[in-house]
Amino acid sequence: MRFGDFDLTNKEDDIEVTERKVKDIVVHGKYDNFQAYNDVALVKMVPVSYTTAIRPICVPITTEYFNVNKYSSHAAIVAGWGAFDNSQSVVSKLRTGHVTIYDYR
Repeated sequence: MRFGDFDLTNKEDDIEVTERKVKDIVVHGKYDNFQAYNDVALVKMVPVSYTTAIRPICVPITTEYFNVNKYSSHAAIVAGWGAFDNSQSVVSKLRTGHVTIYDYR
């Protein structure tokens, strides 16, 4: 895992990058590699210290007092260096996008 970076090809940008090893990857149970459906995974890693460039994300949990499904149909922001569709290659600059949250059932 790489943290705090923006442009993977620019090594001279004075950004302090932190790298950590991945402990485990949990791929969505219905992931379809051919059509890239359910293209999401959870990554467990060695802890990283927060900096001005590295901040945690907030992931809601489901409890009897908090229903995560109340976010269904709302927008969320995602970020990464991956392709936007099957016809594109991976990009070198960090990009963001908006996705719709769906009921997990």
